[in-house]
Amino acid sequence: MNEKIKDLMEETRKALSERLEQIENASYEERIAFDWRGHLSSLWEAVETNFDANCPEILTELFLTQIWKISRLNVGELRLDGESKQVNVIVDNDDKLFFSNNTAYLSLAINHHEDETESSTIEFPIRSWIMTKPSGKADIERNDWDIIDYWGDKISNCIVLGNNEYLAYDIKEDLGKKVYYGRLRNNDNKTD
Repeated sequence: MNEKIKDLMEETRKALSERLEQIENASYEERIAFDWRGHLSSLWEAVETNFDANCPEILTELFLTQIWKISRLNVGELRLDGESKQVNVIVDNDDKLFFSNNTAYLSLAINHHEDETESSTIEFPIRSWIMTKPSGKADIERNDWDIIDYWGDKISNCIVLGNNEYLAYDIKEDLGKKVYYGRLRNNDNKTD
C-alpha cells in the first residue's frame, strides 16, 4: 500500500475514533441523537469496494473496529442501562448494509428480507453477517450456529467481533480466521 493511502487511512481512523470519543463524552441527549447507522454507512462508502469478509484487510478492519466501538457506546436505541449491546450488520449480495441491534430480530429480518428501519430488500446470498458479542469474546455461540445452519447457503460468511479480536468464518469452506490485537509480552519482562 503506498504511503499516501496509508496516511489517508490513518487520518480517517483518527477522525472516526475522535468522533466516537466525542459521542461517548457527550450529553445524554446527544448520545441518544447520534446516528450510528449513518456513521457506519458513511464509512462503508469508502470500504465497500475493498471489503473482504473472509480475510479482512486494513479497510475492512477499520470498518469492523467502528462497529465494535459503537456496540460499546450508550447511544441511540443501543442505550440500555449502560450495558454493551449486540449489533448486527448484514452486507447483502448487492453490498447494501442492513442493521439490527437484536439477534432475535435477525432471523425475522432475513425472513422478511428487510432491515429494522428500512423497507429495502435484502439480496441473497448475504455476503457477510457481522455481529458483536457483549461478552468481548469473538466466538460463535450455539444460537449463532443455529442461525447459520438454518439459513444455510443464504449466508456466505459471518464475522464475530469481540474486544480487540475478531473471527471471520467462511461458511461454505468451513474455514475461520481468528485475529487478536494486543501485547503478547509485558514490557517489564524484557529478554536480554
